Amino acid sequence: MRISTTLSDKFRLVMSPHTAGSPLWPVSPGHARQVGYALHALPDDSDVPWHRVINAKGEISIRSEPLFAHIQRQLLEAEGIRFNENGKIPLSKYRWIPDLN
Repeated sequence: MRISTTLSDKFRLVMSPHTAGSPLWPVSPGHARQVGYALHALPDDSDVPWHRVINAKGEISIRSEPLFAHIQRQLLEAEGIRFNENGKIPLSKYRWIPDLN
């Protein structure tokens, strides 16, 4: 078994389907581009819960297609995630910090 060492490998590990039902994984500043590349590389039929990846501010990141932000919010709300009056997710309540060791 190969040990995952790259950020992309670690991302795929923590976001694999076995984490379904897990809280949100905010992407730290400086890692957003790598996570974006990993998400973009997923096959169309992937069951990785992409909608649980939010930015470090607790916000849904802006995309080139605004419809996806709306879909992401709907998916999160369907899982019980609540947004505050500013459209942010309280990370103190929902943040998930995976063990990457």
